[in-house]
Amino acid sequence: MNCRVAMRLTSPCMGGSLRRRILRSWGPLRGCGSLAVLIDGDNVSPASLQSVLQAVRSVGQIKYSRIYVNQHKALLWKDQLAEQGVETVVVPQLSSGLKDPADIMLAVDAVEECLKGTALGIAVASEDVDFAIVLRKVRQLGRRSFAVTPARSTSRCQELLRSAADELLLFGERPSISKVAEHLDTSCLDSNVELAEQVDLGDQPLTEERQRSMEKLEELLQGLGYLPKPPQRGIMLAALAKFFHANGLGRLTIRPLHEGLTQAFSLMERPPAGGWAPDPKNLAFLKPKEVEAKSPDEEATQGGPLLTYISEDLVQRVLRRFGYLQAGEESPGQVMEAVELFWDRNRKELQKCGWQAMEATRSASDARETLHQIFTEPHRLQVWRRAAKEARLRRRLKEVGEIRHADVPRPELVEAMRRLLQIRAPREELPKIYAAHVARCLRHLESDPSSRK
Repeated sequence: MNCRVAMRLTSPCMGGSLRRRILRSWGPLRGCGSLAVLIDGDNVSPASLQSVLQAVRSVGQIKYSRIYVNQHKALLWKDQLAEQGVETVVVPQLSSGLKDPADIMLAVDAVEECLKGTALGIAVASEDVDFAIVLRKVRQLGRRSFAVTPARSTSRCQELLRSAADELLLFGERPSISKVAEHLDTSCLDSNVELAEQVDLGDQPLTEERQRSMEKLEELLQGLGYLPKPPQRGIMLAALAKFFHANGLGRLTIRPLHEGLTQAFSLMERPPAGGWAPDPKNLAFLKPKEVEAKSPDEEATQGGPLLTYISEDLVQRVLRRFGYLQAGEESPGQVMEAVELFWDRNRKELQKCGWQAMEATRSASDARETLHQIFTEPHRLQVWRRAAKEARLRRRLKEVGEIRHADVPRPELVEAMRRLLQIRAPREELPKIYAAHVARCLRHLESDPSSRK
């Protein structure tokens, strides 16, 4: 495409649909044409401007570049913006309103350029996925649209912007994939944690805008009954999981939590026509206590966070999820032993709830009822210890010569545990459940100095 063709494409005499067909048939604009660069000052700092402009120059010539900021940032960044030759658009901050006026001004300028300007394309620099609407509108009006976003932005962000624009341009360094995100499908109760690789973005800075969004989210969740007033520390994840399920919002990022919060910030700006559904009061959310380091795979397969419905068998389902009950262990005696083991493993946590050690005379039904009351108490932080790890026991049994290697089949492991208990505690009755076998063997092995490594 030469400059004469470019001038004809920008002529008002040419219809928008014809212009779109010609532009798209040429493919990406490379080395010709003029581009308007509109920069979101809330998402792009002066330190990144050179990288942004360099990315845009790789696809065309820059006609002009503008950054949209409030008065405070305009004064603070004055010298840096002048050095880069970027025009500053100062947007007054309104006293109320959910949407950032700078975003609105950027969108208005993009449409005006399409209708009245002569630029062949418009590049929007931001990692705010809300600008996907602007990028689509630019395409509809017959201009090329470019989404310019940091290489460190999430794959989801890049995917949304890429689908809206003619081309996605990345600026800055691309970090290596070194973190595993954990997601919970809230549409399916009792589901396991899903794992996905993503870039390690580090902690998100608590900007003024993010703080305001957090306050609005807390106010929304309080009004709907998902959070108490004032908010209690540590229960935001439970509130979000219930909110996502009740409103059919699907997958929630539970780690890193700041990504789940970002999801919620974006969603609360677009309430459904009938409004948000309140807390249905029939859901429980329980999370395992991280006693020792674990891999993400262990989190996904060994009792990850549980979002479930409240019913008569809630206690048994929690005990199974946290490893206290195995498949087929359903008799009253086995459930009672699992409850006792849970109580013993979580003694300190239960004392904080106002419950002391279990009385020996308490029946299985009473014990289950007590745990049911604790698990369903509104707005209580539900963080509990899992059953003792089988992997740790396997290592200890191998060290003392009870098993040949740590990966022996489970039947052989059960025989080794029973043999050990009959030798170490011949007068004790053998446990009824598998988790109690593991816990009791570990207690004997780790309390006996002769069996320590």
